[in-house]
Amino acid sequence: MKNKLIINSKVSLIEIVFSTLIFAVAGIIMIKSFAYGRYTQIMANDKVRAGAIAQSVAEMIKASNSVEELNNFLDTSFTKNKNSYVEHFDKDWNLSDENQEYELSIVLSEEKKVSGDLVSISIFIEKNNNYPFMKKGEHKLVYSIETKKFFPHGGAYGE
Repeated sequence: MKNKLIINSKVSLIEIVFSTLIFAVAGIIMIKSFAYGRYTQIMANDKVRAGAIAQSVAEMIKASNSVEELNNFLDTSFTKNKNSYVEHFDKDWNLSDENQEYELSIVLSEEKKVSGDLVSISIFIEKNNNYPFMKKGEHKLVYSIETKKFFPHGGAYGE
């Protein structure tokens, strides 16, 4: 009777070890999936927040009536970099110079025409640190907008 019990215990032990390994592998896959899903949610939330900020800035820029008014707005609202205007945000999207998690960059290029000035506006928001599960060399761009604004000379809008 004892020998029969020992044989059944060995079979049960092998089944238990095998079942434990299967559940361990399944658990690792599930934990990794939940973690990846969480960071995908964070990336999506960042894209929504960055889109709202970039679109708001683009609308304020396009509300300018002249190139001088546009430059005055940018000089007073943003930090001038070499060939762009820059603003920094912390991880909660509050303006910050210390904890710089996100960077908003505005690049302008002006094209003089006979009838007025055509300004091309590019707005980029980038994340300074990589998201988890991303390779170090991957692109950190969160959101970008490109638009144009025409400032006519004379006529109804000019002098």
